[in-house]
Amino acid sequence: MGYEFWPEALEACLRYAHARVAVPIYVTENGISTEDDTRRIEYIRRALAGVRNYLEDGIDIRGYIHSSLFDNFEWNMG
Repeated sequence: MGYEFWPEALEACLRYAHARVAVPIYVTENGISTEDDTRRIEYIRRALAGVRNYLEDGIDIRGYIHSSLFDNFEWNMG
């Protein structure tokens, strides 16, 4: 689909948000739209490495949800 492949953006966004509002953070959706599962796996691996870095720095991240059962379902149905 031509989207940028930058899984490290998750860690960058987490750090940006934490620097401005020091509250517990929940990641509610993270991933990439692709038909190539090798790229999807690499994306998730690298994004989660960023979450691990964030946790190792002692920053409060309470949850990570990769996707939901009905992710983007509404796009087709209404």
